[in-house]
Amino acid sequence: MKVCVMMSTYNGEKYIEEQIVSNFSQKGVEVDLYVRDDGSKDGTFKKLEELKNNYSNMSITKAPNVGYAKSFFSLLAGVPNDYKYYAFSDQDDVWKPNKLLDAVKVLEKQERPALYSCNLELVDQDLKPLEIMEPPSEADFQKGRYLIDRYSYGCTMVFNSQLRDIAIKHIPTLGVSHDNWLGLIAIFCGEFIFDEKANILYRQHENNVTGGKSSVVESWKRRIKNINRIKDESKSALASELLKHFEIQFDEETKDLLYMVAEYKSNFKGKMKFFFDKRTVRRSREKNMIFRMMILLSIA
Repeated sequence: MKVCVMMSTYNGEKYIEEQIVSNFSQKGVEVDLYVRDDGSKDGTFKKLEELKNNYSNMSITKAPNVGYAKSFFSLLAGVPNDYKYYAFSDQDDVWKPNKLLDAVKVLEKQERPALYSCNLELVDQDLKPLEIMEPPSEADFQKGRYLIDRYSYGCTMVFNSQLRDIAIKHIPTLGVSHDNWLGLIAIFCGEFIFDEKANILYRQHENNVTGGKSSVVESWKRRIKNINRIKDESKSALASELLKHFEIQFDEETKDLLYMVAEYKSNFKGKMKFFFDKRTVRRSREKNMIFRMMILLSIA
């Protein structure tokens, strides 16, 4: 069974070899790896050329810098259509040997568009274990909860060709990330399967602390740095985008949820409905309080 793995790289020469070796060390499946280098300024592409000599199933492309989300969407639309299963890969982690096989075993039982996501084991830059991430609950994958507080990472995602076909026909116009968008399509239009097994060593290093614990100062630095992305991925914008692409498929309950989130800024009654809505409660009390304040300030 072949799996199409898509990787976008940017200034990743330090850890890229370990990542790619683990991609090609998967058990029970054959990997075809497609790498798009997003305008790296270090030795990443040279390293990719060296690694390509070791792997016949590896394709590399040097491309202009467009940002990681557009880079992954470009990969998603540009890879061949004849695979049954597709996966995203980061450039600095290590996959455990059964990562893809575990996903394929789940996905081959699905007849609908489906996405598999596994848990993560956080490690330091030298791959020393830190902790297993707390897995989300079943309630976290209800439509309202996932829209407000998604619980999956692109590097964990493996999905079938049906989901990929939908995604490439409905590329979002706002700056939403590739993994957020595919997760939402799976939640709202197909099947989302979460595996509590941690099949990735998710490296925490100086350029990547997104998935781990960090100080309040670090957290707010990232918020300020990513202010444009936060605006693009506001919940109201995401809800509007889902309605634009898929409203005809949704039942009345789903439409009510999405219109509530998309249009809450238009009047006080709508804002209060969203503020007190039980479907969109975040699992962390602190995060939920902050999010309710964002609703009141019309920035959610």
